Amino acid sequence: MSAAVALAITDVDVDAELILPKHVATADESIPEPGHRMPEDGPDMRFAMPIDAMLADLRPFTEDQDEVGYIERWRSHLQAIGGSVLLHYDRDGERDLTFGLPCDPQVRHRSRWAFYLFADLEAQPSRRDVLMHMLKRDGLFWDERRTDAAAVTRAMREFIRTGGRILITPEGELTEGGGAPRVLTHGTSTEVDDVVHANRNYFDVRRRLRADGQIKRAARMLGRRTAHGWIVLEAQS
Repeated sequence: MSAAVALAITDVDVDAELILPKHVATADESIPEPGHRMPEDGPDMRFAMPIDAMLADLRPFTEDQDEVGYIERWRSHLQAIGGSVLLHYDRDGERDLTFGLPCDPQVRHRSRWAFYLFADLEAQPSRRDVLMHMLKRDGLFWDERRTDAAAVTRAMREFIRTGGRILITPEGELTEGGGAPRVLTHGTSTEVDDVVHANRNYFDVRRRLRADGQIKRAARMLGRRTAHGWIVLEAQS
C-alpha cells in the first residue's frame, strides 16, 4: 500500500498490522478458497480489487471535496466485498450504522477490506452524516422509534401556531424553513419562550418518534402547493 493512501486514513497505519482487531486478516495471510458456496455467501475475495486500490480509487473524491460521490463509490466498494450497511434508529431516536458481512471461510479477509474502508470513511466525520442521509433516502434503515400520533399532532400545531413552516420539497423530502419568526425580535419574553419551546418540542418529537410519515401526510392534506412544486404548511395570515 502506498504511503499516500496510508496517510489518508486518520489514526490508522496500514503497515502496523498489530493494530488490527483479532478477527481481521493480516497482510501476509493468504485468502482461502471459499469452499461450498451458499446463496448468502459474498463474492470470492481472491478476485476482489485490492484494498489499497479501493482506497486510491476514493482519493479523487476527497481531493474534490465531493462527499456524495465519495459515499456512492464507497458503498459500491463495500458491496463488492459482500458488505452491507443500514441506518439504525434506536428507541430514543439516536442514529447509528449497522454493518454486516457474510460469514464464510473468507470472512477474515472481508473484515480486512471492511476495516480499512470504514477507517477511511471515518477520516472525515461529515461523511457519516452523508451516508446516513443516503441510506434513509434509499429506505435502508431499521427504525425502533416509538410512535405517538397525538404527540406529533400537538407538536405540529404548536410549531405552526408560533410561526414555524413545514415544507415538502419537490423531491418529497420533509424540511422546515422560512426564517426566524418575527416574534423572536419583536415579541414579549413570554412570546419568545413559546416559540423556543414549540421549536424544541417539534424537533425533539420528530427525532424521537416515527413522525415523518404523519407530518408529510398532514402537510400534503392541509398545506398549499407552490408553482415550483413545494408544499408549504404554515399558519394562515
